[in-house]
This record gives sequence, structure tokens and C-alpha cells, in this order.
Amino acid sequence: MADDGHDKDVPGQVPAARGVDAMPDHDEPVRNGPVAAVISLRDLEGWSSAEVCATLGISEANQRVRLHRARSRVRGEIERYLAGVAT
Repeated sequence: MADDGHDKDVPGQVPAARGVDAMPDHDEPVRNGPVAAVISLRDLEGWSSAEVCATLGISEANQRVRLHRARSRVRGEIERYLAGVAT
């Protein structure tokens, strides 16, 4: 496989995403688990959906579901965080 600049040695789990490290610990599944790899690779690393699917061994549909769930969780955590800061 050609070197495209991505670390393909990640077999389905990605370390905590840099952008969500400051989020509250009660939403640990966003930072670790099946959805974390997809949002990290897609939104933070800029991988294509085909690259993510091939690396994680998941279908395109499953990748979309995981990405949607992860983005929804992150959005919810940001809203809760901002609501707490505003008070």
C-alpha cells in the first residue's frame, strides 16, 4: 500500500481525539470506543470515508452511522459545556 501520510497501524482504536480532550469525562464513549476512531480519522485527520472503512474494516453505512453518532455526542457535550460556562 502506498504511503499516503496516514498511520495505518491503527487497528480500529485511535487515541483520544485532540479536539475532545477537554470535554467532561462523563462522555468517555466519545473519546474511546467505536465512534472515536471514525470521528478522529474523518474530522481531525482528514481521511476519506473509503480510507476509514478500509482501515477499520467497516461498511460505508456503518461508518456513516458511527460518524453521525459521534458528531451528535460531541455537539451535545459542547452545548452542555457552553451552557455551564454561560451561567
